[in-house]
Amino acid sequence: MAVIERAPQRFVFARPKLGGGHRHRADVALRSLPEFSQFGWMVKSLAKDVYLSNNPQRKRLPRHFVDKCDLGFELGDNNEPLIIRTVNGDELQLFRGEEAQYDVFTKSRDLLISVLSNHSKQTNTPKGFPIGSLRLFKTLGKTLEKGEYIEFLNENRTTQGIFDTTIKKEILDKIIEKYTRNITTEGIIYALDRHNNTFGIQTSAGELFHSKYSLKWEDRLLQAFNNLAELQVRIDAVGKFNRFDNLISYVDINEIEILNTSKTIPSINDQINEIGKLDNGWMNGEGISFSSDNLQFSKRLIERLTAFHEIQFPYIYPALDGGIQAEWSQNPWETSLKFNFTNQSIELHSINLETETEKNMAIQFTDNEIEHRISDFIKIIELHAGAAK
Repeated sequence: MAVIERAPQRFVFARPKLGGGHRHRADVALRSLPEFSQFGWMVKSLAKDVYLSNNPQRKRLPRHFVDKCDLGFELGDNNEPLIIRTVNGDELQLFRGEEAQYDVFTKSRDLLISVLSNHSKQTNTPKGFPIGSLRLFKTLGKTLEKGEYIEFLNENRTTQGIFDTTIKKEILDKIIEKYTRNITTEGIIYALDRHNNTFGIQTSAGELFHSKYSLKWEDRLLQAFNNLAELQVRIDAVGKFNRFDNLISYVDINEIEILNTSKTIPSINDQINEIGKLDNGWMNGEGISFSSDNLQFSKRLIERLTAFHEIQFPYIYPALDGGIQAEWSQNPWETSLKFNFTNQSIELHSINLETETEKNMAIQFTDNEIEHRISDFIKIIELHAGAAK
């Protein structure tokens, strides 16, 4: 049977307009493009929360959810700025069927414009708008000059909202200090405290944070922790965020799924930066913060090992005593390199998980051959690992 492909449909999604200020008319469309593009990103971000809120039976978003909202910018009649949405014919009903009950992207657009409209009328945030999503307005208006504003209209010009830097500040001031929303996180479990029921996760973006867990999830967390070289987790939960949209902890974990997948290791720079954000007491009241000098020393040495000695990229973790530890998995060997800043030394340790054979080495920071000695230690373990296969 022949497959009939339906032609894509294009229609006006929003009519944004830049007003005020003293820019030359020919300059307006080009200079406004980043703001209009940002509005499109806000629509897609809000749509995720709206969809999950209206489909509580789903644990996560449909595959390629955001890709279904293809937004572009063009000039219409009389150079009117337009945000155009393109929808493939076969996808047109995807978010209008029984599952979603309405087009969540159109709904999200209207909610965002209504926030602005209600603000000008000094009324409450519109019903159905997650209060935490006011954070989205933080990214809008970065190119606005003094006296400029953006007028947002829907396709039929029936809903209008005005945005400028003053309104931006007033909206952001409404954000409560902490708020919750649904979140899906993927990463590795690098710390597990079974006594206090807390765990540490390093996300796929390289971020580090700790959270409490209930006993029902302990077996899965322990499995992931004991096999962090091979296993990741996907956690569906209600997350607690601060007003700057930083995840603080999980309030309620709905599901922890074990993922057996090859991981993309975050960059050395990203991992070190995340460790640098930790304050004193970062692990249940224990753990000290990390000095900039120590972080930079660790970063430079690890970068040189990977760049000039062909050592694989490691996972990098904080230690409670203020040390920094890099780890490699070379099945069946597990190798660690710890920066001990108290005695100014490198502590190398490797263990064969099958035979429990261990190898250790200590090297002072002042050793002129520090890079070569570390490289030789790790490469010898690589040879052992290769011989065991």
